[in-house]
Amino acid sequence: MIGERINNYEIVSVLGEGGMGSVFLAEHPFMGRKAAIKVLRPDLARDTGLVERFMNEARAANAIRHPNIIDIIDVGRLANGVPYLMMEYLEGESVKDRLDRQRPMPVGEALDVAEQTASALAAAHEKTIVHRDLKPDNLYLIPDRAHPLGRIKVLDFGIAKLRGELSGSGARTQTGSIMGTPPYMSPEQCRGVDELDHRTDIYALGIILYEMLTGAPPFVSPGWGEVVHMHITETPSPLRAKNPAVSPELERLVLKALAKKPADRWSSMGELEAALRALPGHTTLPPAKPARASAPSAARSSAAPSPPTTLRSATGQVTAAPEALADGGGGAGIQSGRSRMRLPALVIGGLAVGGIAFAVVSRRTPEPAALVVPASTSAPVPAPAAAPAPAAAPAPVVPPPAPTPVAIPAAPAPVAPPTRPAADAVRAAPATTPAKKKAVSSKASRKAGASETPPAAPAETSPPPAPPPAAAKKPDCNPNYYFDAQARKHFKPECF
Repeated sequence: MIGERINNYEIVSVLGEGGMGSVFLAEHPFMGRKAAIKVLRPDLARDTGLVERFMNEARAANAIRHPNIIDIIDVGRLANGVPYLMMEYLEGESVKDRLDRQRPMPVGEALDVAEQTASALAAAHEKTIVHRDLKPDNLYLIPDRAHPLGRIKVLDFGIAKLRGELSGSGARTQTGSIMGTPPYMSPEQCRGVDELDHRTDIYALGIILYEMLTGAPPFVSPGWGEVVHMHITETPSPLRAKNPAVSPELERLVLKALAKKPADRWSSMGELEAALRALPGHTTLPPAKPARASAPSAARSSAAPSPPTTLRSATGQVTAAPEALADGGGGAGIQSGRSRMRLPALVIGGLAVGGIAFAVVSRRTPEPAALVVPASTSAPVPAPAAAPAPAAAPAPVVPPPAPTPVAIPAAPAPVAPPTRPAADAVRAAPATTPAKKKAVSSKASRKAGASETPPAAPAETSPPPAPPPAAAKKPDCNPNYYFDAQARKHFKPECF
């Protein structure tokens, strides 16, 4: 068979062999899709009863169409007349293989397997299809993110009991014949009853659940006849005597499924599925969580820009806008821009605060004003870049929380005006005193020459001239104008 083609699928290897035939791995040469092809043994192809059982699997799977039932792709006969089934290729392991690695299984995993199997068989029973050969070998686990242990696929409906139009016209099972796997057969199945219903599958699922929770089926013996007799006459041992992790509610659920009389079991597979879901503390195992981003910047890069960085001092506030900090539009760029702009922002803030402090101190006392620089500014203060002429439009100023901001034209980057107390102190000074006029004149001259020289150092600042004698009453009209706190020019009304 290796190398032959069946419906554009080329057989590449043998997956397994059984008493009724062989299973081959086939692959589509163009799409690369894999399929499993089950081929009946040639010497059995003349038995119409076996051929009918072989075709039952295709009819049953196609009628049920459930995610936990294996999908049959195609069915037909080879050139020599031997029937075949083409099924989806499953990558994983059977529940039997899983039990061979760990007996018993954890309670949560066992309940997950039983719940998925009950869901698939409930759909089959709605189509009046009874599996009749349920066992761990026919439950296959395939990878699925919704189920950490795997998603169940129910296989091998070969001896399924089909009714109505699904039964076909082939041979029927003879009355009194025993078909199934002895450790998982129901008492009525062991007695050879022909009219088996859905409660046979409920008993078989109870046996599988008992084995998953305790590590072995309830009835084990070297001879299959003895096993059949135990199914009919003996009561299974309590589960909690073999596995203390089993709750009393779960033990009652399993023992009810293993009742000798079909009428004493769960009335339907859907009722058993609901009982599994309603167990105290039992929930279906959650899906695996998606992997998180490996670096915090991955989450920040798609978020909105961060708010402006604010540097506060004792006398003022400097706010750096996000446009001045971003280096690429992303959150990571803003973060790196903050670290690069921290020192220049401190320097600019210190210069602005020092200039404001100098102006305030010069109005209040004839002593030289000291330049106030924040303690955090340890690096040498670089000379500011050339500023535009006084007539040009001032640089944009980020408004601080205070209602009356004061712009600092000498700063090369957007800076915030001083706090309200400093601004109020400037407005509170009387406009008629000589000290006021001298301070305003000095401020105007500083504004005009801010682009050429930095603020004067404390040691080079000369004291303001002595005030004129009190006897002088003639107003000082040279110059006949002054600048207010917002650097706007006003003419003196007493000089006209």
